[in-house]
Order: sequence, then C-alpha cells, then structure tokens
Amino acid sequence: MSERDKIAKGNKSNLGNVITGAILFDDGTILSDEEYEKEKKNKLKEAKDFGDTMTDRIAESQRILGGVKGLIDPPYKMETLMKLQLSNTFHNKCIQRKAIDVCGKGYHFELIDGMSEDKKQLEDLKRFTQDAPEEGRTFSQITNNFVVDRLSCGNGALEIGRDRSYLPALMAHIPFYTLKVHSDNKRWAHEVDNEIVWFNRFGVKDFINKKTGETTTRNYNTNAHELLLLQNYTSMSTYYGIPEIISSISAILANKYEREYNLQFFENNAVPRYAVIISGGVLDTQLKGQIRDFFSREIKKNNHSTLVLEIPNIDSIGGTAIKVDFKELDTAVKEGHFRLFRKDLRDEILLANGVPPEKLGISESGSLGGNLAEELLDNYNSGEIEPIQTDVEDLLYMVTKEFAPNYKIRYNDMDIQDKERQAKILAEYVQKQIISINEARNDIGYPDIGPAGDKIYIFATTGPIEVATTKQMKLF
Repeated sequence: MSERDKIAKGNKSNLGNVITGAILFDDGTILSDEEYEKEKKNKLKEAKDFGDTMTDRIAESQRILGGVKGLIDPPYKMETLMKLQLSNTFHNKCIQRKAIDVCGKGYHFELIDGMSEDKKQLEDLKRFTQDAPEEGRTFSQITNNFVVDRLSCGNGALEIGRDRSYLPALMAHIPFYTLKVHSDNKRWAHEVDNEIVWFNRFGVKDFINKKTGETTTRNYNTNAHELLLLQNYTSMSTYYGIPEIISSISAILANKYEREYNLQFFENNAVPRYAVIISGGVLDTQLKGQIRDFFSREIKKNNHSTLVLEIPNIDSIGGTAIKVDFKELDTAVKEGHFRLFRKDLRDEILLANGVPPEKLGISESGSLGGNLAEELLDNYNSGEIEPIQTDVEDLLYMVTKEFAPNYKIRYNDMDIQDKERQAKILAEYVQKQIISINEARNDIGYPDIGPAGDKIYIFATTGPIEVATTKQMKLF
C-alpha cells in the first residue's frame, strides 16, 4: 500500500504533512489549498484598498476589430441592436423606464434571513458601493448602464477588479457591443481598434493574462479582471442573450419608414405628387422616356417629387390647342396620415417590451381604469421588473458575499402609488385582524409604536377591543 493510500485510511506515516493540492504564485510562494483558504479568510479582516485597482476598459471608438482565434460571434450584431434604441422613441422610453424601475429608485442593505448582524460587514458593503465604482461614476449610474445594455441588446457586463488582497475593489461598466466570448465560455475579449483586453467570466477559478488571454499564475498586475454578466436567455445561443424587442424589429423599421415617408412630404414644401398632363402636344420618344424614368426611379428616391413634362407648341401651325392639366397622384388627405398604422406599431413595440402605456405617460380615451389598470401595473412590476431586479441583486451578491456574506444589496421597488396601494391593503389586514399594527408598519419600513402595536384588535364603534397578541396568534 502506498503512503498516500495509508494517509487516506487514517494511518500515520513518517512523511509529515503531505500537500495533495497547492497553488504556485508568481513570487515562488506555494500554498496548500487549506493554507490558501485560511489566507482568504484572514484577508476578510483587513481593510480593503480601492485606490490601486483601475479599470482595464479601452477607450471607445467607431470601429471594432475581430479576428481573434476562438471567438464566437453573437446571433445578432450587438451594435445594431443598441442603435435600435436610438431610432425609435417608444423603444427608447421603454428601456429607460424599465431601467429606472429596476435600479433607479435607490437601494438598501438587507440582512439575509438566518444571518446575524455584523457591523464590519455592513460597513465594508457600504464602502464598496461608495468607493468601488470607477472614478466619476456612482454605483447607481453603473448599475443603470448595466441594465440598459441588458434591455437594449440582451446582455449587460460589469467589470470587477480585485485589490492586492484578491477581494473585489472595482466596479465599472463595459459596453457590451465591444465584447466577444471565447468558445470555452470563460474568457471574454474586449476589442476596440487594434487593442484587445481579456476578461475572465466572474467565478472562474483560473487566472488568465489580461493581454494574451492565456492561463497563468496569480499576479495582481497581469491577471485579467472579471466580467459579471446579465443575460436574457435564448435557445439560439449558449453564449449570448437577446433582447425582448427582437420579435418586433419589423415594427421599429416600419415606424422608421413611415416617419421618413411623411418627412419627405414636408421636405418637398408640402407639395403633393402631381403629374402634369399636356393635351394637344406631341408625345415623342424623349417625353415617353422622361415619364418612364420618373415613375421607375425618381419617385422611388423621393416619394413626393413633382413631374413636369415639356411639350412642343404646335398651336401656332394650326394644330389642336394645348391644354395643361395637373393630376394629383395622392388623393388621400395628408393630415393624420398613417395614424392608425403608427398606433398599431407603437402598441406592438410596447407589448414586446412589456411596458403599459401608462408607464410612459401615454393616456388614451376609453382606456382601462380602476382596478383593471392597477392589475396591469402589478403585472408589469411582477412580470417585467422584479425578475430583472432579482437577477441584478443575485449577481451583485456573488461579488459582495466575499467580504459581506450576511448582507445583500436590495433595490427599492416601490413608487408613491405602490406605497399608497400597499398602505390600503395593510390597513385592511389590520381591520380584519390578520396582522398587527406593528407588522403593518414594519412592512412599509416604519418602526414599531410600542407593545400596544403587537396586539390584535377588533375595531368597534365604541373603540378598539383587544382580542389577542401576535405571539398568541402564532401559536395557532
């Protein structure tokens, strides 16, 4: 039996401590797995150094170069998807509205159920949100950009850099259209002009060189930073996500063409399309060619161009008198042109994004009101906002749990109307003896009013009558 087998069975040998797994660092230090884990735990107690860790993002330009071996192209060109947001008002407003509702209403730190309070962890977490964001940006701005990219192209990316203690100390936004994934689904290339910087997918254990993308040993100066990815899954790709708007790109394009069609009308000084018809003149081969050229080419270039035909005058030699007629080619009234078509396109774009018209400030005559309108907004919050919000919170916890595992960053998800509705519901619960006053206050972030607030009351005309306490209610 080998010495390794003896040790595995609990037998002692004269070999002393046997290292079955170890990490070799660039300075020659060798740490066993156990020693490495102890070192990481000890680092949790040390102060974090935010200042030394800088973003590796390359300055943007207009041209992105590919050609790196092993990189996988996305199913759709990401830069084109992002430009869709700029080409359509409704799509842009949907993205901005959803991003605000996901992470634009502030955040707080929540103690995870079953965890004990820890002042140092809470202080470290607060400091991370203040000092980790790249210079000139706030935590809220960076996470907003993260969500906007996710909504516009189906993918969002945050750069996470570590300090010399190997704890997260930097957070920066990377525009996703500059990124391509390697076929191993671990490494990501950030490509701009002739420069390439490599990133590791967050959570990957291997160290890679930021310039070459090759596996290497731990080194603060040369190790690649990590990417935190927020993606909308699609069965079309195991590497990339796609945005919700992908099914309604045709509506965005149709809206663009409709807008350009009417814009040409006004660029042509609101002159409708006319054919100038001259009776009594000679329609020779040259004039026929002029007409054919207009209807086959010119009218396609400009929907509202005017056709003028020049006819030789033969009235002076005894021919038929020349008569000139103007025939309007567009008989429909231009005012309100395509109005119903435009509304259908708008509704399709809003539906693809999952945003009710009311969230964009669109008010329509005969629109739904009352409880049904509130139900639509509730469905928007629960079906569109909360899932993305949860994804962002979980991803951020993957980062912050390394130094503050007892707490989680939570985004505020209540607006004024939500709070008013919740307050009405809680008041009804108190009136029907479902919860106590203190429980209702705690649900909306207010402190207890004292021991009297823990009691359950029947609210009679003569005054409240105590029937039980919350402790007694929990016994049943």
